[in-house]
Amino acid sequence: MRVLNRWKGRIFRKLVNFADRIDVWFNSKFNVNLKQTALELSQDNMPMSRLDKTIGVHLGTVHEDK
Repeated sequence: MRVLNRWKGRIFRKLVNFADRIDVWFNSKFNVNLKQTALELSQDNMPMSRLDKTIGVHLGTVHEDK
């Protein structure tokens, strides 16, 4: 089992490194940060009710309903 976990960890690390290299190349060629763009799109598509339940409660702007 340890060998399998080690193998999965190495594969995951190689995939992350590959994705980072693509991001750096795309940023240098086209001056667009893909990771930032994807994060902004996911945040823009998040409903306000979910934000109120998470961030709003911790900031104290919204009271938690039980």
